[in-house]
Amino acid sequence: MIDSLVKHILNNKCLRVIIFQHVTGIHQQLGLQAVKSKDLESLYDYIKYGQTDLFIKHFDRLHQLILLLQVKKYRKIKDLDLSIINKSNYIERLYWIFDVVFEKNNHVAMKYLIDRLGSTKPLLDFKSYKPNFTTHCYKFTTEMFYVLRDSNFSTVIPFLQNEMINVVVKLCDSDQLESYLSKLVNPNLSSPTLRHPFQSSFSYLFANNNNKDIINTLIRMIDIFKRYSINVIGDVLIGAVESNHLKIIKWIVENVPNDELVAYCQDHIISNVIETHGKKEVLEMLSISDNPTRADWIGTNAIRQGNLDFVECILKTPLDNSHVIRMLVDTIVYGRLDCFELILSRKYQQEHLQLDDRIIIGDIPPECFSVGLVTRLVGLGFNVQLSDGMLATAIQVNQLDTLIGMDSPQLPLRFENFIKLLGYAIECNSLSSIDILLHHPRFKGLSDSTIIDIHCITLHTIPTIEYLIASSIIKFNWDSSSPVDYVLVAKVIRSVYRPDIIDHIQLVGIFLLANDIEWLFDQKIITPSSISKLLDGDRSSVLANLFNIACQAGHYKALDYLFDNCSTYQIANHLSLTSLAQITDDQQFERFWTKIGAMTETGIVSSTVRIISQIILSPKDIQCNPKRAKFMVDIYGTLYRSSQKNNNNNAVMKPIGCPSILALDHHRFVHYPTLIEVFCNSQKVDWIDNYSIQDRLIIFQKAIGFGYILPIPKFLDNNYNNNANGQSNQKDKCTLM
Repeated sequence: MIDSLVKHILNNKCLRVIIFQHVTGIHQQLGLQAVKSKDLESLYDYIKYGQTDLFIKHFDRLHQLILLLQVKKYRKIKDLDLSIINKSNYIERLYWIFDVVFEKNNHVAMKYLIDRLGSTKPLLDFKSYKPNFTTHCYKFTTEMFYVLRDSNFSTVIPFLQNEMINVVVKLCDSDQLESYLSKLVNPNLSSPTLRHPFQSSFSYLFANNNNKDIINTLIRMIDIFKRYSINVIGDVLIGAVESNHLKIIKWIVENVPNDELVAYCQDHIISNVIETHGKKEVLEMLSISDNPTRADWIGTNAIRQGNLDFVECILKTPLDNSHVIRMLVDTIVYGRLDCFELILSRKYQQEHLQLDDRIIIGDIPPECFSVGLVTRLVGLGFNVQLSDGMLATAIQVNQLDTLIGMDSPQLPLRFENFIKLLGYAIECNSLSSIDILLHHPRFKGLSDSTIIDIHCITLHTIPTIEYLIASSIIKFNWDSSSPVDYVLVAKVIRSVYRPDIIDHIQLVGIFLLANDIEWLFDQKIITPSSISKLLDGDRSSVLANLFNIACQAGHYKALDYLFDNCSTYQIANHLSLTSLAQITDDQQFERFWTKIGAMTETGIVSSTVRIISQIILSPKDIQCNPKRAKFMVDIYGTLYRSSQKNNNNNAVMKPIGCPSILALDHHRFVHYPTLIEVFCNSQKVDWIDNYSIQDRLIIFQKAIGFGYILPIPKFLDNNYNNNANGQSNQKDKCTLM
């Protein structure tokens, strides 16, 4: 029955579209990546979305294409130099493929690459490869390790050797470690980003073997490293401290000379680890209180992590008055009241700290805020600044009245946004805080014109809004940067409307997005004759924000209304064509861009050309399907033909210029299939400046170099090029691969 139901759904187009749209909506709500098979165009896409079989199939096509271009008929093409294919540079052009395979830890694809390329090129051709990992903390899986080890691939690439050793350390396999190091002709185990490249693997080893006796294996591994002139004591110490492995720390203390041990403990990276993870027993074994690191930042990491053992240890050492005060400030900044109490109990009562009256506490985290804490800080001599964040926290815990009542010169009022503060009180439904903000003398002059941002209007704040309206003369304001329930806001405004409650252009925008614009006409608040004038008189960017919200939220009814009621000039000046290009629905995208095709304003023309270039060169930055660029080019063609036909002097219509080769070199994610489709078309049109034959060859080599799966274009066809070469005087050679 289920099978027949699935078949019925697949055969019914309307039902199929509805279900797939519903599933797509669920993916969007959950933040899941979804991709259609037709959008998988490059080797990068296949690896990114786990399509290893397709990657292998199409890489084989790419490889065969490269070999095919060496045959005699292509060697006859004028201006095409293929000699570079036979050099090691050919391998270098494939390094990016290795990068993405490493990034996704796809050991199956890696084995295929090594076998496929190794059959035609010696492994030594790969020795200059430097992995371009997205982060320096990239880790191999065990499966990837075995693939690289069995092929000897990592032994010829210095930048893979560190991570190979990290895997062996995690496996706690001293025999395999010695075997691997013995294969390295000239071990170069320095790291460009890490001073302790093996710390993570030792941390993993100790954390997962804390109850096992691995000390003998560890000692053997340290000796093996030492024979190859590799010092890993610092890495071992980091791992042991992080996992609180006392046996290993004891071995280090007993076997490392004291002066060297002190130097290790004062190393910036190791001292941070000790400060963050060091327990009392570890600190005593390493004699941290006898040999403290002399730096102003000591104590900050311990306070941030709540490591009371280290804080107590450092308090036993001689500290400057300013250092202790800074530590006290850190305890407040990071909300560590346990550390705050510890420092006061050890230092303040004993040494009577002298506080500079310029020391300011700018904020107190909500989780530890209390009026009692503020009182203590003032009593200690701190200035506690009543900033936006501090007052918002007081509102959240319903203590604003008590806090404001503490009229002290050490409690200066230093907030910046009264409207935002009032909005926060509304969101918290704190009537007492609202009364304080509106009527307390310390806020005098700020509440004369009470303005509420409409994003505060939600179902649970409506009673508070009604209380405000009953007790004060308020106005609404629309800050388009915050999410708003426009239907609910329109409902509230309808119930309390008066002419000056909100700016009329904002009012139109809110009711338009609430699908309730007719109410404004019914109440004669606006008229059909005044709407155009109102939109034309917008000087506060409301119209631009309205266009953006309608595009981003998929509010196509509002977008239609704006297109119908705004002049071409208004659309050109307020509509972001970038937002219009990002409309999610393909049919709506084409419908609205078809409307753009009837406008020849200079702003629209220039923006269209700019966006087409951006979509092709940087589709990830503009977050737009690059295939849409072709449709936009056709729209531009409509504009161009209309301009030429009507001899329109208001818009200077020039053919779309193709991006320069230099521009392609400076953009990493160029969408080459669209670039080739638009600018390498054999059918010449007036509104596009196509690439020359020479540049097309360069673009084709770049496209296949980035793993795009392309058919051999017409300009590489022998007969086609014989004709083209007869019409061209280009003499410079270009390289295909």
